[in-house]
Amino acid sequence: MKDSSKTLLYWFCQLLGWGIYIAILILSVKFNKPDAMSPQMIVAQFIIGTSTLFASHGIRWTIKKKQWLDLGIGALILRLLMASILGSILSNLNVHILLYLIFDWFDNFHAFEWSNVPIYVFNLSFMLFMWSILYVGFKSIESARKNKIEKLTTQTALKDAELIALKAQINPHFLFNSLNNIRALILQDQMKARDMVTNLSDILRYSIEFSKREKVTIAEEIDILKNYLDLESIQYDGRLNYQVKADENTLNCIIPPMVIQTLAENAVKHGISQLKEGGEITIEVTKSDEDLEIRIANTGQIKPSSNGTGIGIKNATSRIQWLFNAAPSFTLAQKEEQVVATLILPAKYESDIS
Repeated sequence: MKDSSKTLLYWFCQLLGWGIYIAILILSVKFNKPDAMSPQMIVAQFIIGTSTLFASHGIRWTIKKKQWLDLGIGALILRLLMASILGSILSNLNVHILLYLIFDWFDNFHAFEWSNVPIYVFNLSFMLFMWSILYVGFKSIESARKNKIEKLTTQTALKDAELIALKAQINPHFLFNSLNNIRALILQDQMKARDMVTNLSDILRYSIEFSKREKVTIAEEIDILKNYLDLESIQYDGRLNYQVKADENTLNCIIPPMVIQTLAENAVKHGISQLKEGGEITIEVTKSDEDLEIRIANTGQIKPSSNGTGIGIKNATSRIQWLFNAAPSFTLAQKEEQVVATLILPAKYESDIS
């Protein structure tokens, strides 16, 4: 809300609130002391209400000027109480000066008694203190709401920055591995090297195209995954076989770009590359209830030092957590002659988080 709008709202609430207070004063006189009702009495109530309005405005000015909202609760309450008493005294003084010295109405409608002054001061102090509490409460709520918005804005900016950083870590990692593979084949088999360049070109085009997106569909991911595995199959001279299976109801589910490719690269690097005779990679994507399961099995054995927490896996799970605001489950297990990596994440569609 702009400052001008806040100022208008403040004065609207002030005039409305103290206007109601004036009406209550007039009705109180009418029903409790009907004989005392007169034009002078009505004017007097307006003078009391207006004087109280300016007293409350003075308290507001002091709160802002002295930055009382930054104080502890005890110090704040004490200052509000003292300000309310002082405001009440000044307001009563102002009212009596106007009525007695300027208008000289006391003899006409009201017998002034000094004994009543403490009661007037106490009543008005209570009203001003309640007003002060309401004002401070409103400002505290407003401040908390503003801080929450700023916190959410900061978290969103941090999320975007971390997503960019995570993508930036994955893409060079994959690119360097692929270029090393092509380099190894250039002098051995130029035709295969050319095919590898074509596959790498398609993968890089995908990477660039989706680098500005936080999510892609399983169908899009599988298309580029096959290019990647074709590239690796050429590199391993036919010693790498693969199968990719995705249930029909998973193809429109969304995931962060290159997550499956990262898992497949991990299977190639730590599994197939370690076997002279090569091996097979099987990739399955299934959906059950509200979960999406990505299962990658490769020929090989888990090494004692391998715990599945490499940079690629960490980045993939971090991006999933940022996208879905839920931590995925990743497990790595040995099943007979195969290493099985299982990633379970929420099954979401574009419409779920748009």
